[in-house]
Amino acid sequence: QFKLAAKKLTEVSDLPVMLACLNPDILVAAAAEIKDKKPLLYAATNDSWEQIGKFAVENNLPVAVVSSDLDELMSLSATLQKLGVTGIVLDAMTVFGPGNVALTYDNIMQLRIAAIDKGDVNAGWPIMGVPAAYWSQVKTDDKELWEHQYQEIIMGAIMQSIDTNLIIMHTGKRKEDIWALLVMMTLRQSIFSDPRIYPAVDAGVYEIGEPTDKSPIFVTSNYRLTKIPVEIDIKGANLDAWLLVVDSEGIGIESAVAGGQFSAGAIAEAVKEFKAFEKVNHRILIIPGMAARLSGALEDEADAFVVVGPRDSSGIGKYIKEQWQPEEFMKQYEELKE
Repeated sequence: QFKLAAKKLTEVSDLPVMLACLNPDILVAAAAEIKDKKPLLYAATNDSWEQIGKFAVENNLPVAVVSSDLDELMSLSATLQKLGVTGIVLDAMTVFGPGNVALTYDNIMQLRIAAIDKGDVNAGWPIMGVPAAYWSQVKTDDKELWEHQYQEIIMGAIMQSIDTNLIIMHTGKRKEDIWALLVMMTLRQSIFSDPRIYPAVDAGVYEIGEPTDKSPIFVTSNYRLTKIPVEIDIKGANLDAWLLVVDSEGIGIESAVAGGQFSAGAIAEAVKEFKAFEKVNHRILIIPGMAARLSGALEDEADAFVVVGPRDSSGIGKYIKEQWQPEEFMKQYEELKE
């Protein structure tokens, strides 16, 4: 049955496969059926390393080595390498219960320290953890389902925070468990985001709704958490508009104005580069209230009529309703040109 299930799985999915069975005969039989898919063999133990190792060498397959004893784990790693195995994944076992979460964490950290600080080649392989083991180690009829799922997620998050390469979860298979995957993905994005680089969007002119040549042009920075709320607020006000996003090096309006990244020159350059005024029959720019001091210089540099919008984009709808007077603004622009 295991062999048939493995074959069926590879017929319906192109995702990477790990075959998990502690009976080496069954594991090898299933792996032989799908060896061209390069499945990860889980797992070689102190009792089965030779049979699994030889099969892995013959078919060039990766092997997961498992032991809760780190010395034994390193010995198995060294032995399989000498046998000719070229792909190894280390599993120091995931254990739940009082004090065992710390033990699991400590084992993974010791493997990382051995590989990075001590240069131990036997520890220098990807590390895996199995938070899914929770369901076979702990009584699950004493609490609500979500309370048990939460414990599994905590272990997964701990493993992710210490660079565990492969994390096997049980929670997340069902559609209603999407929250668990969101937790793990959000944490992953946070860990692998460079704190020195501000989250930015591409500079340019964005269409909000179905703007025409009479629609207003709003100006904002390319800081992601500025641009997106502005866009949402424009849509929320049921406006059709152009949104000119200026390259402010991913910095928000207030800080970028103070630091010079969001300047009259930068805005004027963006107007020219992205041909903003070719999209409309006016020369009016609406800048954020926090950038009010740039209005005078911007009028000169961009040859535009600049109006100062609300300090917060949530006020855009009210601003347009009460203060957007393009004909009057263009009349003033023409008078100033004279």
